[in-house]
Amino acid sequence: MSLRIVCCLFACCLFIQSSSVKACPGTCSCFGFGGEWITDCTNRGLTSVPTSEIDTNTTELLLQMNEITDLPVGSFGGLPNIRYLYLQENTIQTVAKEAFQGLTSLEYLRIHNNELTSLDIDFSHTPNLKLLLAQNNWISSLSKENFLGLSNIEIMSFGANGLTNIDTDAFCDLTSLKNLDLSGWSVAIPDVATFECIDNLETLYMNNINTLQCDDQLREFKEWGDDRTNPLHHQLTMRCGSPESLQGVFLSSLSVKNLVASDACPDQCACFMNIVDCANRGLTSIPGNISGHTKELFLQGNDIRALPANDMLHLPNLAFLYLHDNMLSTINELAFNGIGASLRTLTLHDNQIRTLPTAVFRDAVALQVLNLNDNLLTRISSVLLTNATNLVQISFYNNQIDTIGDIAFNGLSKLRYLGLANNLLTQAPELSGAEYPDLYLVDVADNRLESLPKVPSTANQVYANGNAVKSLESATFADATQLYELFLIDNQVSTIENNAFAGAENLGWIDLTGNSLSSVNDNMFTNLPNLQGLYLGSNLALDQVTTNAFSSFSSSLRRLSLNNCSFSQLDPKALSYLTNSDLVLWLAHNPWYCDCKLKQLAAYVVDTTVNDVEDTRCTGPKDLTGHRIDYVNFNALCQDLGLIIALPIVCAVLLFLGATVVLFKIQGNEKIKDLPDENQYEIEEQGKNGVVNEEFDKDLAKSEL
Repeated sequence: MSLRIVCCLFACCLFIQSSSVKACPGTCSCFGFGGEWITDCTNRGLTSVPTSEIDTNTTELLLQMNEITDLPVGSFGGLPNIRYLYLQENTIQTVAKEAFQGLTSLEYLRIHNNELTSLDIDFSHTPNLKLLLAQNNWISSLSKENFLGLSNIEIMSFGANGLTNIDTDAFCDLTSLKNLDLSGWSVAIPDVATFECIDNLETLYMNNINTLQCDDQLREFKEWGDDRTNPLHHQLTMRCGSPESLQGVFLSSLSVKNLVASDACPDQCACFMNIVDCANRGLTSIPGNISGHTKELFLQGNDIRALPANDMLHLPNLAFLYLHDNMLSTINELAFNGIGASLRTLTLHDNQIRTLPTAVFRDAVALQVLNLNDNLLTRISSVLLTNATNLVQISFYNNQIDTIGDIAFNGLSKLRYLGLANNLLTQAPELSGAEYPDLYLVDVADNRLESLPKVPSTANQVYANGNAVKSLESATFADATQLYELFLIDNQVSTIENNAFAGAENLGWIDLTGNSLSSVNDNMFTNLPNLQGLYLGSNLALDQVTTNAFSSFSSSLRRLSLNNCSFSQLDPKALSYLTNSDLVLWLAHNPWYCDCKLKQLAAYVVDTTVNDVEDTRCTGPKDLTGHRIDYVNFNALCQDLGLIIALPIVCAVLLFLGATVVLFKIQGNEKIKDLPDENQYEIEEQGKNGVVNEEFDKDLAKSEL
């Protein structure tokens, strides 16, 4: 038993002695680990490989971060066990063809970050090499001859070398190659055949390439790269170097549609100069082969249902895009990517768009006209138009919009026209203030507004027809100094605040047709010296107009409609203030009662242009019903009526006079009887002779009085 222990101790001593005698270069450190012998000469200032000092049992040799400039023949002679060789981050410029002779066990070679200009190495001496990292050198070309003998190579990296040429068959014999890095390759059109011949290639890196020629010649490579069964990874860092219109654009952002020749034209379309006409061609998507020089693209009247990302990325000069009258329902937020800097007019009306991505117009910095009429939109996001600061005209007619973000139109300082008609809005956007210096027309007609928003100071026209506005207040028009036309047809306006239009003295036309006014008073339409047209027709309850109601615009008013109301009488004095020689009235379809009270109005009608005089007719009295009031003979009517009224009076007067005469005679006879006998006798005698004393008559008359 003791003999066995002694033998074991002896064997251990022999092992320790044999281990301690392994060679190690004086400037390096050497150690064993897990059955490996590692010689670490990292960052020792070496200018050459200390071959003779390295133990032959070394399996891992670290020579990185030194000052080695070349590797001559025999640099690793007598080191057959090296499996890992680290030569990176030196200044190696040349490697002799036979420099790796004898490294029959070598599996991993790192020679990156040096100054190699070629790879003229005989790798037949390293038949077991699996990994070759040679990135960040100055190698400019690769050919089949550079890799002879590398039948077991699995990973190779030549990134950031400034590669300019790679033979098509350079890697075809590398049957075990799985991962290949060619990042930084200065290539215009990569040949797919270069990679298709590598049977087991799993991953191909072509990062940081910015020289691609992104035209129709690149289509094959793009289609191959987009096929997920192929090994190309990270197209995100591959960029176009040409044409100029796509310079700097990532290959991953492009589709095959974007890769076109400069003189391309879709087969289904007609092209002239920089105009491409694809309208009414039965297209279901944006066609490929549209030239990058295109400035105007007609795509209306097709069956396009979706706009995917980046289909127009190659059209940086596109200024006018017409996509109306399609079947569009889906728009990707990158649909207009690439054209934002040039696009000025975009028509998307008459489609089936329900929602818009909030970022879809984020690059539309040049957009001036946007038409989204006749879609199915329900809301306008606060950030939808944030970057479209050059918009002049926006139109959202005939949608189902019930919500608009509080700041949806903020920053649109060039806006002149905003169309929101025929939606479901209960509240209009606030557009007052100095933020919209050019705003000209606001159209919020045919919504569900119960009040009119404050009119911007620059607005010239406001259309709010077909809402549920019940009253007009002075605050609404306080700053409306430029307002010229106000349309409020078919609302429910029943009250107008006194002096409501005091801030809108430039108003030229007011249309309140089809509201609920019952009267017009002296203070309702004041401070309107420039008013030319006032339309109050079809206010079915309107039956009163005060005398001075129209006095503030007496000389300017040219059009006044009071038709289809409830007027039976109208004081002509209210109209007498209107002195414009071009005045035209509408008075038809009122229940005019044609008696003498209407005589003056009828005379006014005869002397004034009444546009609908043929339908301005009497509804009473019964014998005049249906007669045009300008045909009624009011003079005769009123004269006959005077006789009828005067006859009883005349008769009464005559009866009174007759009765008075009879009474006088009776009284006279009684006075004669009372006279003295001599006088009475004389009178009787004179009476008999038919003569009455004149003096007696005078006295009698005085006594009767």
